[in-house]
Amino acid sequence: MARLFGRVWRVRMDTIELEGKPGAPGLSVSFEIEKSSKREPNTCKLRVWNLSPDHRKQLEALSSKKTKGSGQIRVEVEAGYVDATSLIFRGDLRRADTTREGADLVTALEGEDGGRSILRSRVSKTFPAGTRQDVVVKACAEALGVGSGNLSDVSGDLRRTFTEGTVLTGSAADELDRVLRSAGLTYSIQNGVLQIVKRGGGLQATAVRLTSATGLVGSPSVNVDGTVKATALMVPDVYPGRRVLFE
Repeated sequence: MARLFGRVWRVRMDTIELEGKPGAPGLSVSFEIEKSSKREPNTCKLRVWNLSPDHRKQLEALSSKKTKGSGQIRVEVEAGYVDATSLIFRGDLRRADTTREGADLVTALEGEDGGRSILRSRVSKTFPAGTRQDVVVKACAEALGVGSGNLSDVSGDLRRTFTEGTVLTGSAADELDRVLRSAGLTYSIQNGVLQIVKRGGGLQATAVRLTSATGLVGSPSVNVDGTVKATALMVPDVYPGRRVLFE
């Protein structure tokens, strides 16, 4: 079991890479990341204190290009502890602005994981009779510009064939949702790849055990609809769709 002390982080913004670890001088960062297993994109709000003038100009220039629809600026946040870290966000840069707060210059960045793909991607493709559902799902992922993720893990649920063929046309996200819904599945985009699960279910990976010794803070609460709410330290490999066992 990883020891959850000694916070470390690494942030990549285009070609810029920053990191922090215990006892080492460096920049200060803060971040707020919202992730879910819903179709809506995950989001990241990142603040970095006192970047160099060249780095500030680079990010602001890239952000300006992005708003005009050009460029592909990636933001990655990896964080955790000395013994274990995990990638907690990978997405597209949406905004980068620098403001002065007292003696500091703070650069605020915003990113979305798959947001641009979901909103803009279109697909137009015809499949012959006998095409399997998983082949059509892979085509949707390619149209969205994201990786196929855990598609191979759920291929057994997508083994039915289109006896008369099928046509994809229009929003790639809508077409993907249509095909998966017919198989009792749903999807989200996590760190730039598809994550497909059964509706109301979770991934097939082993559940993460959360106790007071492994990062659970306080006690979980259960709503009347059965939803569990809990607070924990940043435990590696806890993410939307992962099964959790509370003790």
